Amino acid sequence: MRDFMRLSLEEAEAYRESYLAERPQLVERLRRRIARTGGPELDGTVEGLEALGVWFFEQLDADAEDGLAGSPSWWQPGAENGSGFFGEKLLSLRQVRLVDEVGAYLGQVLHAVLPQARWVVYRRDPKIRDVNQHATVLEGPFGIFKPESFVYGEALGVVMYREPVNPQALHEVVTFLIDESPTPEGCSDG
Repeated sequence: MRDFMRLSLEEAEAYRESYLAERPQLVERLRRRIARTGGPELDGTVEGLEALGVWFFEQLDADAEDGLAGSPSWWQPGAENGSGFFGEKLLSLRQVRLVDEVGAYLGQVLHAVLPQARWVVYRRDPKIRDVNQHATVLEGPFGIFKPESFVYGEALGVVMYREPVNPQALHEVVTFLIDESPTPEGCSDG
């Protein structure tokens, strides 16, 4: 993944604007991919993430040609199609683009459910080395969340580390983040 710590604050803010501008196109690209492969409808609900998770891991395994070129803006070009330290298979660029699309949609669903969350440039004291420094994150009552990083981690676990597939991972993480978000004062759950 791209090393955001090396970006100046101005570069990180410009990246944030670019990142946010490309998200609707990524979700639309995901809709077209789903239509071609007979996947689930993207209904914008947390519950709909269950079917999307099943479809995502099937598509990840298929690693089918997507007819696209280039890499996501958060990706470090050249890091795909390689192998890990012990020869483990890394994600292909096609798989990374799928992760990008699903991550964009995951962020859209979470932001819709928790509209008080905001896309921000993450900043900490520069003396503290934090891999998220200057990255674009969704910040809300749950803390910070990087949807593409979460989806990438799930994909990497399955492809590289041969972990068992958890088709409910997308649904589970959003449910967890919602549950971790306090209800605003004066509002009731019912």
